[in-house]
Amino acid sequence: TCGVDVQRDRLEMVFVGWGRDEVFILAQDVIYGDPMGDDVWAELDDALRTVWKHPKGGFLRVDATGIDAGDGVTMDRVLSFCRPRMSRRIYAVKGASGDRQAIKASDTRGARLFIVGVDGLKGQLINRLTRGRSVRFSDTLEGRFYEELASERLVVRYRKGAPIRQWERTPGRRAESLDSVIYAMAVRNLVNASVDRRAEEVQALTGAPKRRAVVHSRWLSGT
Repeated sequence: TCGVDVQRDRLEMVFVGWGRDEVFILAQDVIYGDPMGDDVWAELDDALRTVWKHPKGGFLRVDATGIDAGDGVTMDRVLSFCRPRMSRRIYAVKGASGDRQAIKASDTRGARLFIVGVDGLKGQLINRLTRGRSVRFSDTLEGRFYEELASERLVVRYRKGAPIRQWERTPGRRAESLDSVIYAMAVRNLVNASVDRRAEEVQALTGAPKRRAVVHSRWLSGT
């Protein structure tokens, strides 16, 4: 899966792989350019069509993508990109705090916008990281990835005497990597795929895929 965070001058994306018990942070990349134009979206579309040969045989593709539509300025642009690509499971998403489902569809302006329950997903990610063995990282990731991944902390605030748990950004930190990972985690819930069956398929498929294989080593060089 892939999560894409939309900034005013670039798109930040993180590719995530899924095993039976492990999550693999495979790669992070940036597409620079104005998200109100066409160039960055054409490059993103190309990236999301990438096909990778698995070391054990067969091929892997991006099964689902979540693209940040939370910025009111770029929401229409994101929706217009995702609308004709929903058959490829490319979805416009918007994070929302509170006790929510990981991801839930919401009709907005004639296109489906998916609401992501970011608090619960951040909790799942932190639990995995705390265990220390269920998240694996590519050696191609830069230092800023980890700084951004650890950019928020869970704190307890009191409202009318009642304790409220909420995530807060560490002052001065950016969070593009964290947001992208959360979106990639969210859309995994929209992929009805058995990891065991996919493993068998990967080992069984030895011929070239019918679709054009576009291989970009800078996007996924980790395993």
